[in-house]
Amino acid sequence: VVDDLDQMLGSSFPQTTATPLPKTKRLLVDEGATFTNAFAHVPICNPSRAATLTGKYFHNLKATGALRAMHVDMDKVHDFSFAVDFKRAGYVTGLFGKYANA
Repeated sequence: VVDDLDQMLGSSFPQTTATPLPKTKRLLVDEGATFTNAFAHVPICNPSRAATLTGKYFHNLKATGALRAMHVDMDKVHDFSFAVDFKRAGYVTGLFGKYANA
């Protein structure tokens, strides 16, 4: 899962005619899968990423406590992400870059 790589929205890549990360594009996009019509349930990075990794809405992942309104309970993410299911099915998974900033 990768995010923040959209050239047109002004990500970390300058807007040019060149394709950024051509090998990554070939492996992840051309030979992998993409979300072409996805919506973020929570417009904040860590809760949104946790929802994507688990397939659960944020209200099922959030930490409880007075000062933890938008914080994720990472124990509810680590053991219940789709990577765990893939591993049980015999796939090798990898996550590179941001996982959680909790």
